[in-house]
Amino acid sequence: IGATFREVEIQNGEAWSARTLRSFQTNYGRKPFFHEVMPMVEEWLSDNGGKNLGDLDEKFIVAACRKMGIVPKFHHSSRFPSRERRSRRVEEILRQVNARVYHSAFGSFSYMRDDGVFPLPDIETVFLDYQPIPYPQKGFEGFVPRLSVLDAFFNIGFAATKLLIMKGTRWMTWSERSMLDHDSTAMEVDDCPFTV
Repeated sequence: IGATFREVEIQNGEAWSARTLRSFQTNYGRKPFFHEVMPMVEEWLSDNGGKNLGDLDEKFIVAACRKMGIVPKFHHSSRFPSRERRSRRVEEILRQVNARVYHSAFGSFSYMRDDGVFPLPDIETVFLDYQPIPYPQKGFEGFVPRLSVLDAFFNIGFAATKLLIMKGTRWMTWSERSMLDHDSTAMEVDDCPFTV
């Protein structure tokens, strides 16, 4: 869309936030962990979750990690000066932080390959190959995979969701990923367990 997540402003913030909270109440109000999870959702969307899409996403990811007991170090890529774009920018950031391994989204492979920058000779590149593990979805027969992590939170709680993410996460090497003969760009969003 020609803009970063921080440049995409949230329109009708208060109305959108109130509508979204009502939607969670309607769709998840009878789920087993609703009363445990809803305070996090309400806090996430307080003050509209931020003024832009980047703030909204960051606030959710930090809150979700905290609730699952995951305490990573977060850095904004904007803190790393660069005039490069796409793969060259990623390479610059990796070098600035002395990275040894780059963990990438599954669907990023195509553009990374096309840019001709990766694989790097001295930094290993691995791709997330998340395989959803079925969990009980109250009120639904069967299992719908690749929903928001919030669906798992409301149905099985924070601790059980963390275990599912850990069990379903696998990392593919550049060679393994390159052997797949189909273009998986459409899965780029679906392969992340923290999709909002």
